[in-house]
Amino acid sequence: MENYADRLANLLGVADDAASCSWEAVEEEIGSPLPGDYKELIDHTGSAVFDDRLSVFAPSSSEETDLASLIKERDWAWEYLREDVDLPERFFTEDRRLIAFAAIDACYFYWDARDGSAPEDWGVVIVDGDLQNWFELPLSATECLYKILVGEIELPPFEGFFGSAEHSVGRFGS
Repeated sequence: MENYADRLANLLGVADDAASCSWEAVEEEIGSPLPGDYKELIDHTGSAVFDDRLSVFAPSSSEETDLASLIKERDWAWEYLREDVDLPERFFTEDRRLIAFAAIDACYFYWDARDGSAPEDWGVVIVDGDLQNWFELPLSATECLYKILVGEIELPPFEGFFGSAEHSVGRFGS
């Protein structure tokens, strides 16, 4: 299996960088382990924005960039929205949970966490801001992020945003 965390770190020029992330605290707070490839990537970047558009979240002391805060906020939003909005029920069953990890504007990226599946086997669901388009991708988070940045995956909510040869990383709080 290809290591997309390494490919992303090399693509973004952060392979030799290190960020201090406390994963155990986040996993305890959200009640779930997280995929190792994502943690490996974020251990290079911390909370950051790639190519001035794609935000990724890490354990952080700042609520605005903290992964656990993002997950709790999105969990709350789903509970609130399910009262009045017709959402695809298959994502909201007892054995399934959408766990947020990244965003582009109002489009959120989620792990499709399923009971009985190892975090490394979770796919990705991308939901656009108006909740009309749900994109299910049978990819790891890091493979999904890599393929979006290099232009191998282009979805309508962010068509034309990515695919250039130059990439950047802006770290939150720096």
